[in-house]
Amino acid sequence: MYKKRLLCTGIILSLLVGGCGIVEQEQGKSREVNGEENEKVPEFVSVEEYTGEGFTFKNGSEESDRIAEKSKEDIEKAVKQFMLDTYKTEVEVHNIVGAIDYASVYVEAKEPLSFYTFVNVPVDIKKEKVYPDKIWTLDGEAEVAMWSALYGLVFEEEVTKLQSYLDDAADEYGFVGERIESLQNVGGRGFARPYFYINVSDPQFRDLYERYLENPKMSKEEMKEAIDPARIDSNLARVTIYLYMKEKGKKPVEEMIDSIKSDTEGMEDLPPGTYRVYLNDNDISTEHGMGTKKSKIRTDYYTIKQ
Repeated sequence: MYKKRLLCTGIILSLLVGGCGIVEQEQGKSREVNGEENEKVPEFVSVEEYTGEGFTFKNGSEESDRIAEKSKEDIEKAVKQFMLDTYKTEVEVHNIVGAIDYASVYVEAKEPLSFYTFVNVPVDIKKEKVYPDKIWTLDGEAEVAMWSALYGLVFEEEVTKLQSYLDDAADEYGFVGERIESLQNVGGRGFARPYFYINVSDPQFRDLYERYLENPKMSKEEMKEAIDPARIDSNLARVTIYLYMKEKGKKPVEEMIDSIKSDTEGMEDLPPGTYRVYLNDNDISTEHGMGTKKSKIRTDYYTIKQ
């Protein structure tokens, strides 16, 4: 796929702690990607068209891009083995992008777990060499993704109900979500769907994670038995509903997010946790991979329990 360079690799943890930590910005024209005149991309594009092109990395490196591309097969093989050895999870590699002294590799877990995350492979630009045997991760990044994926598996029926509601509400209220390609290529947001993502750090799921590493073949029933929904700390299970206006050029409508909040508050059997609804116009920042305009609106936090 088209080469991209990425920004904010610590985005999952910042989202978990404080919601969307993306700087707000206004509409711009275009900017260069990889420093080449013919690779200019718009600063904003329709979220329905966005697959990750233009996403930038603050310390991005064209040289690392080139070196990583040459060693793509070795990197993919090493990353898949690293995820299997370290996290007992098979993954699919979606994207490899270069920074000054490493390449970030964006992956998606295969069943039974569902999550997006990334790992880093050291790159020596002077020696034009990658070191697939020295893969590293940001502290807690993959772990949060896996805690959240385990939550998604334990509350699979509830997550499906939330997804079904948003599928129907999208037509009724006039909103859209992100394309799946965007989540795969530049997301890395843990347990994510086009309309929402969930970040979990509740101690019960940390304990379940340790049990999963010991026995990755444990059944969903065993996982559910290990969790007491009444004991989940809602502050440590964040459900972020992140939406965009379907109509291009139309500003976010306060009544829309109020209705979604009211609807979900009145529903039974949704995933337990602290919720917040965000609504952007139809544009997504190609640089950040999220809606970042000052016109973005949001609800207050609210809690849903089982």
